[in-house]
Amino acid sequence: MRAFAASLILLAAALLAAGCGGSADDANAGGVPTLGFMTWRDQTGFDDKNFRRCEKADGNTYRIEAIPMGPSVDAAREQLTRRLAAGDETIDMINLDVIWTAEFADANWIMDLTERVEPIKDQYVPAALDSARYKDRYWAVPAGTNAALMYYRTDLVDHAPKTYEELATMAKAAQQKQPGIAGYIFQGAAYEGGTVDGLEFLGSAGAKVLSDDGKKSTIDDGDGAEQAFGWLQSIMKDKVSPKVVTTYMEEDTRLAFQKGDAVFMRNWPYAWALMNKDDASKVKGKFDIAPLPGFDGHPGASVLGGQNYGIASSTDQPELAWKAIMCLTGEDVQREKAVVKGEMPTLTKLYDDEQLHKDIPFLDVLAQGLKTGVNRPTTPYYNDVTIAIYKIYNDVLNGRLSPADAAKELQHKVQAAIDGKAEI
Repeated sequence: MRAFAASLILLAAALLAAGCGGSADDANAGGVPTLGFMTWRDQTGFDDKNFRRCEKADGNTYRIEAIPMGPSVDAAREQLTRRLAAGDETIDMINLDVIWTAEFADANWIMDLTERVEPIKDQYVPAALDSARYKDRYWAVPAGTNAALMYYRTDLVDHAPKTYEELATMAKAAQQKQPGIAGYIFQGAAYEGGTVDGLEFLGSAGAKVLSDDGKKSTIDDGDGAEQAFGWLQSIMKDKVSPKVVTTYMEEDTRLAFQKGDAVFMRNWPYAWALMNKDDASKVKGKFDIAPLPGFDGHPGASVLGGQNYGIASSTDQPELAWKAIMCLTGEDVQREKAVVKGEMPTLTKLYDDEQLHKDIPFLDVLAQGLKTGVNRPTTPYYNDVTIAIYKIYNDVLNGRLSPADAAKELQHKVQAAIDGKAEI
């Protein structure tokens, strides 16, 4: 019995070696090269459907095989960096979170795609394209993007706030009419989402994390950081935002708003469909969305989410990988992905698509957010930078640091991080 089991294991290993990506000599049963695509696990079947679609569209010259990663961004990054550092040759293409570009390029884990991207770069949303750039070179193709939105209760307020100062005033007025309701909820926990929200508040006050060359921390240049941190502490002190917001992630925030427990909410576009389709939603048909506000004198600045598709440096079939990526980021796939998965297009022409506007009623609002959107800091030391940001952001919300001290400490810790001397 043991010998039989051992034989099965050896047979399975041999079949796996013959069928999994990475080498032009590897092929499936039909003699077609396999492209190993390290990507997020997809439960919807959408990705597999489009793998088959692209294989057929490109004349069945390759077969895409998903190599699942995740489930969280941190877990996926750890899995990827370990395999790439070991020279894993089964990986041909990579679904990159937008925050990984600099780190992966600096480590020479992904190919420089500048010569391929330059001729087509005008097709893309500028901020989305910028997330694939590092040291004036392009390392990936924008595959999906997202901007945060301001959700507001139309039965409690008659318009969306243009500034955060106005938001606080409107929230307090609504709270007086409906005691016990939260005025504004957002992501305040100490995690990557906290970095995103924190950077949005900072950016909406004119503060910038790094200099253009990425070598200098600039958070405390000017009074933007102190203004943003001061406003956050004021809404906590005045109970515009509840104490529990310091532990909130995206789903905590959505569920609270969906139960009717808040006037305003910052969240991603995915929440729209869930709160409008769920029959248990107490806010169904009672909310609308708008771009994020800014602080007085500054435009609102959503930090962009999304994914880019890159080619592993270890692949020996870059031409096939590029062909597959061009199909997987093409117009038809992006249009359908926006509707099915809520990942918004990176191709600018799709924001003028009549059918897509019918399918996604808030597409114009999202487009506004993308125009003023910003990316997270581009640095190979991003993992250390984000920890510094979300820890201090959470300290500000909890009142552990004054606005002035928080701005100074964040400037210092970010500088230490990009100097390779992180103080975690």
